[in-house]
Amino acid sequence: MKKIATFVLLFILPLEMFTQRNEFDKGKIYRQAEIIKDKNGVRYSTIIRVGFKKQNLDLPRDVKEVKIEDFINQEVREAFKLINDKYGSFKLVKSFPNSSPGDTIIFSKILNRHVKQEDYSQKITLKFTSLVPIDSIINFFQKQKSVEYAIGPWEFQLAAEPNDQYFQISRWAYDKTELTKAWDITKSNSTIKIGIVDVFENGITTLHSDLQGKISVPNYWTNEYGGHGLIVSGIAGALTGNSTGIAASGWNSTLLLEQAFRDGPNVAIDSARSRGAHVINCSFIQTYDQDVRAAVFRAIQSGVIVVAATGNSELGGLPIPSVIYPAATTLVQRGRLLRRPHQYVGMVLMKQRYQVLTIVLARIQLMIQLILL
Repeated sequence: MKKIATFVLLFILPLEMFTQRNEFDKGKIYRQAEIIKDKNGVRYSTIIRVGFKKQNLDLPRDVKEVKIEDFINQEVREAFKLINDKYGSFKLVKSFPNSSPGDTIIFSKILNRHVKQEDYSQKITLKFTSLVPIDSIINFFQKQKSVEYAIGPWEFQLAAEPNDQYFQISRWAYDKTELTKAWDITKSNSTIKIGIVDVFENGITTLHSDLQGKISVPNYWTNEYGGHGLIVSGIAGALTGNSTGIAASGWNSTLLLEQAFRDGPNVAIDSARSRGAHVINCSFIQTYDQDVRAAVFRAIQSGVIVVAATGNSELGGLPIPSVIYPAATTLVQRGRLLRRPHQYVGMVLMKQRYQVLTIVLARIQLMIQLILL
């Protein structure tokens, strides 16, 4: 008999709770490296990312940098030497720094058992010392038998950037999301962890009073608490019932903050997963990115609910509204995937053993049902 596990991806426009849609400006674009086009349309940058189909590296977890001689396959070593001779020197690093070849089994909180995952240690990043024609190098790697994909630097933009000074609470938002009904069931608790993969900046080094005691930050954190990430964190988990500020969806939940632009969205998502997030919110939009897809899939395999914004502004000429990445990520690896568009405003309950994790978010646009064999 088949076991059926249902994963729900929630796509939200988080700041709509506080501002009018026409008050949004197109968000600032964050890039791993600058991309320059010449008069002929040739793209130049300093970053290339490559993923391999099979094991080509056998480096332990604590080794982050890669040398050409570390590659097992001689053809791969020769390919990198050709790139070095033609385009100049570069540095090689793991795209997922904390990965190792043995990390192919992961525990799923939803299924309550171990599941197999792809080998994330076989994804590497080339960092050139000077600008190179990235499309030529990408085409070269894509012709290699052992290469699964080759792509340029990651880039993303925030799903919404408000231009008004204050955010006014609207009763409409709470009624539409049925938050009060959800709070009658549960107000969550501090053991429920929400990963906020976002951008924290604007020179604000003091944590907002409505988030005091509610957050956990990684070791690399540099006391940046402002910007878009601050707003999203408040919506998800600000102190609630304290007669101050706003009322948050998560009420008593704990927030795990992650800087999306530090090492890239894929690393931030994977870090939130490894820190024990039950939910990971990604309020940014981008074009398709294999490394981000891999991080999202790994999180879902672990039983994490991934939330991604569908965007408030045009990206690549797409109309508004349109489902873009990482929200549009298709996750086909095991079993049969059924995907159907759906719009619903309400609450989603995930029963996990003896506790109910209640997440109330608006505009669910895609439900994915994975039937495990």
